Formats: sequence, structure tokens, C-alpha cells
Amino acid sequence: MIQNIPVPYFPLTLIVCTAAFNLLSETYLTHNARSSMVHASKLMVVNLAVEIPVMLIACLLAVKFLDAAFGPLWPAMMKLSAIALAPDAVSDMIVLVAFLIGRASGNPHDLPADLLIGKIVGWALSLLLYFWLFMYFFELEFGEVYRLVIFVWLVRLFFTWLVMAAVFSYYMR
Repeated sequence: MIQNIPVPYFPLTLIVCTAAFNLLSETYLTHNARSSMVHASKLMVVNLAVEIPVMLIACLLAVKFLDAAFGPLWPAMMKLSAIALAPDAVSDMIVLVAFLIGRASGNPHDLPADLLIGKIVGWALSLLLYFWLFMYFFELEFGEVYRLVIFVWLVRLFFTWLVMAAVFSYYMR
């Protein structure tokens, strides 16, 4: 099924599905459609304002240090935006499913263990999706993707911590 979707539309589909998932999950968890849509919209704006520029900076550094090539600018930005958003949504979906299973079991003592397992499985699946999306969108070999993903992940982690530290220092004054 994924083979039939033209490559220019697939990143846009991932971005729209990620936004829809975030809106629906926030609506379900709070049981208040209006306030949850406002909250989810704020989260999406923050996610877009932080994750996508951090991903683009990481990929620019990868171009410089790893001699990576991503192709024309606008399609590459769309693909990288999808890569920045979709794996996190998959991880969040797995954690949400683990939360719902833990809550449905009726034993509140099992909920932290269910959430931990959900976070570990979600992280592993998001990492696999991260690898696959780089291989699919940019037609890279596994060795190139391995170096690129590790480098981009470390740079994203550093810059995300840097941005979060700046935001928290601003609000903690």
C-alpha cells in the first residue's frame, strides 16, 4: 500500500496524520473537545517550531560533516519534517495503547510497568521507523542511514535540550 503512494504526497500524509493523531489523542484523554483541541494545537505549534528547525539544523550539520545529500531543498524539507514528526507520533501511540491496556486491566499497580514497557516498545518502533523513513525518502544504504540517524539523533537531542533549557530559564525567572 505504501508503494502506491507517490513520494511527494507521502511526507504530507505523515504530517497530516500526525497532527490528526495528536488532536484525537488529546481530545480522548481530556474528554473536553474544545480545550483539548486548543491544547493540542499549542503542542503542535511548539512541536513544529522546535522539532522541525532542530531537525533541519541537524541535517545541515550532517551535510557538512557526513557529506550527506538530501536532494532539492523544498522536497527535502517536507521529507525531513515528516521524519521529525512521525516517529514521535508512533511512540506516543504505543504509550497511549499501553496506558489504555493498563487502565483497562483494573490493577492500578500495574500501570507504571505497562507505561514503561509501552515507552520502551514505542522508542524501539520509532527508531525503526526513523531508519526506514530515511532509507525510503532518500534512497540511502543501511550504512549511510546508520551513521546519519545516529548523528541526527544526537544533534537533535542536544539542540532540543538547549531549546528546552532556554524556554525553562525564561519561564522560571
